Amino acid sequence: MVPRDQVVFLYDNATYDQLKTTLHDHKLSRLPVISYETTQVVGILRVRDVLDALLEGKEVVIKDLMQPPVFVTQRKKLPAVLEDIQKSREHIAIVEESQTSHVYVGIVTLEDVLEELVGEIYDEYDPLPNHVLEIGLHTFEIDGKVSLIDFFDTYVEDQDVPDTKARTFAAWIYELNNHRKVRKGREIEFENFEIKVLDTKDGMASRIELTILSYNDDEELLD
Repeated sequence: MVPRDQVVFLYDNATYDQLKTTLHDHKLSRLPVISYETTQVVGILRVRDVLDALLEGKEVVIKDLMQPPVFVTQRKKLPAVLEDIQKSREHIAIVEESQTSHVYVGIVTLEDVLEELVGEIYDEYDPLPNHVLEIGLHTFEIDGKVSLIDFFDTYVEDQDVPDTKARTFAAWIYELNNHRKVRKGREIEFENFEIKVLDTKDGMASRIELTILSYNDDEELLD
């Protein structure tokens, strides 16, 4: 979830100018609406409803446009959260501390849940990483200049860096290719790594696709 102190929101008594500024600055499709008096979430404001009101020449009043929020507890499992979000068709849920303590602690979106299942999802407003792009579950598109140590420290929590003297992905793949010129389209399997060379420069891999497979308790690879 996104913790409460990092959530972009509107108060239910926000002015139209405050609404415009928030939408312009954050490029979000939905915003939690918080009661100015109780500081609890009282609704979800959809940008499309604001646009519809403007196109129809209606006054934009947050309390009139907001939709009822969907609540989930912070201990609820993701499959159940996904089902709740799908049923509500709101793409966002308000996370509460527990079923007995309705303390607002954050939000979770449909995109958040899907990213846990299939990997990072980038939209038109997301800045793309310059050197590493997560394109699927445990699958990455990586620049050959990326440091092996930096990549595994940042993106892989449960596995050590491969045993190699190479410092970059380009050097590692050159090593795995028996210190021979690397060609575009070359595919290499090493331990639980599947590697495909997407581009080369001067005989070295300049861009690769890396998939990291998992081990089960029997030490057999799972796809």
